[in-house]
Amino acid sequence: MSRSRPLLDWTLARALSGAAALSRAVPAPLARAFLRTAACTLATAAWPWSPLRTRAQSARVPVRPWRWGWALGGNVAALCGVAEPVAATGFPASPGPAVVLAAHSGPWEAGAAELARRGHQPLIIAAPWPRLPRTERVVRELRGRLGVTALPRGRAAAEAATRHLRGGGWVVVLIDSLNPTRPGRRALPFVDGAIGAPDGLVSWAARQGASVLVAQAAGQSFTLRSVLLGGDARRPPHAEVQAASDEVVRVLAQRARARPWEWAWVRALAVLTVAVVVNGCSLGDPLPPLPTDPAAWRADVESLSWEGELGDGGLTFSARAARVRQVDASWVGAFEDVTLQWEDAQRAVEVQGASAVGSFPQGPLTLREVRYAVDGVSGETPQLAWLGGGELACGGCPLETLADRLGTQP
Repeated sequence: MSRSRPLLDWTLARALSGAAALSRAVPAPLARAFLRTAACTLATAAWPWSPLRTRAQSARVPVRPWRWGWALGGNVAALCGVAEPVAATGFPASPGPAVVLAAHSGPWEAGAAELARRGHQPLIIAAPWPRLPRTERVVRELRGRLGVTALPRGRAAAEAATRHLRGGGWVVVLIDSLNPTRPGRRALPFVDGAIGAPDGLVSWAARQGASVLVAQAAGQSFTLRSVLLGGDARRPPHAEVQAASDEVVRVLAQRARARPWEWAWVRALAVLTVAVVVNGCSLGDPLPPLPTDPAAWRADVESLSWEGELGDGGLTFSARAARVRQVDASWVGAFEDVTLQWEDAQRAVEVQGASAVGSFPQGPLTLREVRYAVDGVSGETPQLAWLGGGELACGGCPLETLADRLGTQP
């Protein structure tokens, strides 16, 4: 299967580019009908081999392949610029920066285009397409034509999104692809499994003074609902963050379970369909070849080190040993004898941990048996979390107070 990725990527990218060209060449109703019909045909053809069929059965929700394909085709049509009009409601009376949390459910592409049409400058943070760079680029370009900016998750996207919010824009995150097994992330039930709670997104929005909205989409309707009001930038209590996250996931899961044929089940069936129908991929192969993509390998590393910038100063990270893989330009795995140092004209911080588990530099990274020093003031704590961007959490230990006083935390 790994050898077929370049061909699959090329096929998907050409198919989307062709669909966009067709949409510009023929009347919009005809283009929509063609794309919906094509998606129905593909979904039905791949249904006997699709894991979606067994997932839907185990979740005890009815999904007919043609109906699912029809909804998926509608989103492809919207991406190509021939969306049917959506009835949008629930927009805040007073405009301001907002983080919109949504799912791959209903007319999500048309909903993003509606945000752009109303002048909210939507920036979408989406899960990267695994080893499909051409397809991801085409999707990003098509969204750009609709006035929607799209970036793959990662440190660069987080920094761009922060600047976008501070400029009064809206950031949209499709949360049903959040990995619930990441260190430090809560798992919440969602239809046939679990997703990661968007606690970090809610807290980040509040620290930027932005509102948190949940977007419910179904049929040709798109409704926004406020779960956290914006205003002055603040660090909300942990209980408030969890309550808002729980409400967001509850609302989105309820809508996806009520209309499962409109939920993309995160990993769209179209990818599997093209792999089966076009590439002749055999699901009965005993073992796939070893992966050639470095992101698929887990490496044992000695004397690992990293250097970068944090604010106006330099940041260094080192570990005596690590067992890691690379995801979104971050190391993810387990580390031993970890040292974090950053220094600028105002402060010098050093954190040492006997071990660590998680992701760096994106975070979260949980360090254990920690010793720290901030401008000569030292201490110890059993556990410390690096949340990325210089933000630290240790359950109220003195380091948090020192870091806040010295301006380390954003």
